[in-house]
Amino acid sequence: MTDPDRGFFNILLPTGENVNILTEEGANTYISTNDTFFGFSSNIEMADKLRKKKKLNRQQKETLKMYYILIGEVADNATDDVFDKVSKHELKSYFEHVTRVLKSIITDVKWIRTGILQDIDQEIINNTVPLMKRVHAVEMAFECNYFKVLAELIAARKAPNLPCPEIATLSCATMNNARISLLRPMPGNENEKADATTAKSFKRFEACGILAQFLRCSTTPSAADPGMFMCYNELLRCQSLIKKKFKKGEPCGDVVHDILFKIDGDSQCSKRITEYLKNVASLARLSQSDKNDLTTVPNRVCRYCNEGEFTKEFQESLRVCSRCQVTYYCTKECQRSDWKKHKLTCNPVDKQVRKAMGNTDNVTLNFLKCHYEPIMMELIRVCDETGLNKKEMLLEADFKPGPEGEMAPALSGKFKIGVTRRYLEGGRPDEPDWFYKNEDEACYKTNIASFLPALRDQYDIMTNNNLLLYCRFNIGHSVKRAGLENMFSDEAFEAFQKAIKEDDYGPMESLFSPAIVEKIKRFIIKSKGRNAMDTAGVPKYDGTGEPSQDQQDVVRRMLNMNFGADFEMRGVGKGRGW
Repeated sequence: MTDPDRGFFNILLPTGENVNILTEEGANTYISTNDTFFGFSSNIEMADKLRKKKKLNRQQKETLKMYYILIGEVADNATDDVFDKVSKHELKSYFEHVTRVLKSIITDVKWIRTGILQDIDQEIINNTVPLMKRVHAVEMAFECNYFKVLAELIAARKAPNLPCPEIATLSCATMNNARISLLRPMPGNENEKADATTAKSFKRFEACGILAQFLRCSTTPSAADPGMFMCYNELLRCQSLIKKKFKKGEPCGDVVHDILFKIDGDSQCSKRITEYLKNVASLARLSQSDKNDLTTVPNRVCRYCNEGEFTKEFQESLRVCSRCQVTYYCTKECQRSDWKKHKLTCNPVDKQVRKAMGNTDNVTLNFLKCHYEPIMMELIRVCDETGLNKKEMLLEADFKPGPEGEMAPALSGKFKIGVTRRYLEGGRPDEPDWFYKNEDEACYKTNIASFLPALRDQYDIMTNNNLLLYCRFNIGHSVKRAGLENMFSDEAFEAFQKAIKEDDYGPMESLFSPAIVEKIKRFIIKSKGRNAMDTAGVPKYDGTGEPSQDQQDVVRRMLNMNFGADFEMRGVGKGRGW
């Protein structure tokens, strides 16, 4: 019980001792006095009695608030070893109570209209935040559907409306604390590795709906703090989750879309949070694959014999090295024969990192596909400038957001093409900025030690159909030979050169579909500063009679350019390049 003369936070224990729960010693003593702790359930029992009353006076409301505050302060101030003694029964009584209260508010007209809670109800969410620092409390919150109900409460405020800033900020802190706690082992299992990863935690939050509401609430300016930024950084490491749950039609994907298009979220959302959301949306878009689109099939080859077919069947039949998970072979014999050389660069990869890096394949393939034309233009420019061929080039793409959440360069369509040998020899003038050469010597040496052998290994076995690609993601670096069917072959490179230098698209038309050729034409024309819809020499249609084929070609070209149509040009000007 409490001592009225000394304040609510001075607890009179059965032993006659007064303890102040606002201190670590007092909170620990409050929990440890008896063999079995009943402090939470006894307070919740009294809170339930008060809530059954039709109307509360001012003193009763303050008392009810203090029951919740007491639980929050004990959770906040007690040490881990002592708080771990709080039983499941005590935690369950608390979370069942608060879940019942929040459920009753979901359909409340005042809440739906204003997003403001009564003080006594706001204290529930406020004092649950410190409980989220305790992993067994988080597990009980899941068991009692606390996160699901909290998500439903926030969702009741339909877009673009959000809860008031205080509730939005507290809701974000609740999930963020819980995410961190889930990385720790449960009490009593300290010697065991926690059965959770960041990706698994986010997956659980997504399943109960709180992740989508977290994204909405994170746009509230007061929610933008270092903990929030760290949470977004961790989310960007969850490539598989982003691929599956942030695409169009999924709750999280739709929320991100609506926020970026100003349909949902706070209009005063911080620039840094907006940048993080743009990174998530871009990664989700690049992660998707079209089963009917062969250009997104990985173009892998056997490391030993260079056997490679651009078919889904062959690509799926390749055997991956079980140790490094990045090298492929067509047969066991090839793998055995290559082991003496491959073992020099074969580094074991953590299971979680390996799985996450595997989910980046679609990102790199779609990046190459989306930016094919500028990549080829830059390849040709660098080759012309250096006098070297395409096989000597390395494309560098950085998919990691900046330290302040800035859009990742590659997700903005930015890349760099350098000469591979310059990365391998001498002072490495072309090495990536992210190696931290002049910032962190230890980090720099680690990056070089892992990067150079992998790059040299891939460089030695390059084929004419591949482009050497080096990428950085939030989860690590990768060096790979990338290809999109025959789009990076020597024949495609030469065809692109003819189109740029001579306006001759004949070789290109023999390699690619009309739709791809049309897309390339538009890019080259635009890059030369010409009007892709130049209609010089075509008389304006006056509305009488049937338009000429050249006049109809203007319409056909507009449909091809803007709507993905594939009409054939039939007029006398069809060979002019426009």
